[in-house]
Amino acid sequence: MHKNRFCLLALLLVTAPSRMEAQYCREPPTLQDYLKCEFIAQKNDVGMSDVTRQVEAPAASANSTALADSAASPYLVGASGSPAALASRSYSPNANDFSITTNAYALYTLVTHRDPFGLVAYQDSSKWRRFSVSVDHSNSVDDLKTDLAGNTNTYMGKFVVAGFRDIAAKSNRQRINAILPNMTTADVEFAKLIHAVVDFLSPKYGSSDELYNSLLTASGAFPALWKRIANADKKHIQSMVAVRLASQEAADARIDQTFKQIANQAQVAMDFTSRISYSGGANLYRTELVVDKGFGLGAASATTNLSYDFQNSQSNTSPNRQIGRIVEQIGIPLPFRLLWTADKIQTAISGEGDFGTNGTPIYKAQAKVTLPARLGCAVPLVFQFANRTGAGTQADVKGQVGITFDLDKAIIDLSGLRSRAN
Repeated sequence: MHKNRFCLLALLLVTAPSRMEAQYCREPPTLQDYLKCEFIAQKNDVGMSDVTRQVEAPAASANSTALADSAASPYLVGASGSPAALASRSYSPNANDFSITTNAYALYTLVTHRDPFGLVAYQDSSKWRRFSVSVDHSNSVDDLKTDLAGNTNTYMGKFVVAGFRDIAAKSNRQRINAILPNMTTADVEFAKLIHAVVDFLSPKYGSSDELYNSLLTASGAFPALWKRIANADKKHIQSMVAVRLASQEAADARIDQTFKQIANQAQVAMDFTSRISYSGGANLYRTELVVDKGFGLGAASATTNLSYDFQNSQSNTSPNRQIGRIVEQIGIPLPFRLLWTADKIQTAISGEGDFGTNGTPIYKAQAKVTLPARLGCAVPLVFQFANRTGAGTQADVKGQVGITFDLDKAIIDLSGLRSRAN
């Protein structure tokens, strides 16, 4: 019986007409279509580089560990802290910073009561993930006359305009649709997966023979059954896919090639930042263009910031300033991992030039190593040099340790919802 069922399964996988382009994973008509979409979704999570989503405070914040802003943000919530106690004494603001970033997608799934990691919700809501808002509070701990006033709030709104590295983005659908119908669904490993999934479902949702006959054809039986399956059982099926991700990728090199194209494309964002001082310092208003370009499946990246700053001195004795700013950052992962996480150690080298009216150009250089931890946390270690600060002519050297938290990764770590092995 099992041998005949396996032959029937292979025949259905080869001959079943594909409806993936029309459905685009929103409502997979059959079990094998759902599993193909789940493979793609999990490959997206593995391939998406950590350095393409900015968890740190906006670069304009008084004590941020980021010199360059990235184009994208976490899909749910990110947070960061930069304690003054973990920074060297400096002419730049010595302050306790705390920031939080939230994505419109988090609000969307909260209001609609949808699972943010659910395949259907994810595929139908790419436009929400393009927009994020960040808020940072900086509390000064210094009383140096040469120091900038550090009691500030910084607000940023960011929108990904083009090249969004999201498998559900309209610009990427053609690439995804090209591999979905022709994935190696007739190979032995995929056939074994479907066999295992049906056997897993049959004790609770019907006999295995009945499920085989109904779930592998576009008769409407699979969408109806999927609505009845408990969330715990759905997550178990996702974990079954996760352990087979590497073998499926090896069987079909087109999957890896497609995600290289998506992860390496230029991602363009626009943002507006307001840094408001509550200690008599200048207010800063920044309009910024951000371009990220990925290399090597998006693991390495080049980031460019071009911005126009208007600095309102809030003083009769100091003039306002208009500043043109350019930042270039190269991010490269190290070829090894720490024992407690599958994420790679990230390194970044950045340079900044600020050129404006009523002031001397300021040049900065930064070297950063980000150590990943568990449960969505990471520790950026920063060394920064500036030829001068906004408060005086002295050169400035600063060492800094921060901490970041990404709720997306925390959920992945806790639930095992997606494979993070690479």
